[in-house]
Amino acid sequence: MITVTATLQQKKNIYYAVLYYKDEFNNIQRKWISTKLKVKNNKKLAERKVEEIRHEYEKTLNEKPTISGLDINNKANIKFCDFMINWLDIIKPRVVKTTYAGYERIVKGKVYNYFKKLDVSLRDLKPYNMQ
Repeated sequence: MITVTATLQQKKNIYYAVLYYKDEFNNIQRKWISTKLKVKNNKKLAERKVEEIRHEYEKTLNEKPTISGLDINNKANIKFCDFMINWLDIIKPRVVKTTYAGYERIVKGKVYNYFKKLDVSLRDLKPYNMQ
C-alpha cells in the first residue's frame, strides 16, 4: 500500500498541496496540486482541502495496478508491447494530462506497433531492440 503525506505550500499567492509518496521502486515522488484558494484569509480552508486532496490521491494510487504486483515470471514472459500498455495505466494517475497524452500517443503509436511485430518479451528484450 502506498502512503501519501502532504504539506501546505504557497506559490504565486495560491495555496498548493505538495504530496509525497514512495513509488513501487522505492523512489520518493513529489506532486504539486493547486487548492485554487488564494492565500489571504483561507489558511484553515486550505488545510482541510489539502487533506482531502491527499486522501483522494492516495486512494487513486492504491487502486491502480503496479509493476511490482506482477510476479517475476509474469514480468519476464509478458510481451514488451503489452507491458508498455500496462505501464500507461500505472502512470496515468501520477502525471498531468498533457504528459500522459504525449506518452499515450508515443506508446500506442510507433512503440506498440514496432514491438508487436517483433513479438519480443521482457525476458528477450535487448538494447539493440530499443535502438
